[in-house]
Amino acid sequence: MVYAAQGWYTACTRYVTLSWRPSRSLDTVGYEVWLSRLPGGPYYLVDTVSGRSASRHTLPNLPPGTYYFIMTGVDRRGNRSRRSNEVEHTV
Repeated sequence: MVYAAQGWYTACTRYVTLSWRPSRSLDTVGYEVWLSRLPGGPYYLVDTVSGRSASRHTLPNLPPGTYYFIMTGVDRRGNRSRRSNEVEHTV
């Protein structure tokens, strides 16, 4: 369901904006944003994004450090898709 995620940093700010290709599945109702401080996890659910057509989400006010993100899609029944690729981002 989730095809890709990318993170980037804008100078003088401490946030990350993740972007992905929206799912084509009509059952998708949103996405979950997962974060880890270690490559490969463990990951912790940090936010949810509503809407099948959503394609980006910003996490503000991150403390300095390196973060690893993955995304999952969620369908109407609460089932999660497989994990997206992992994205590394340093704030």
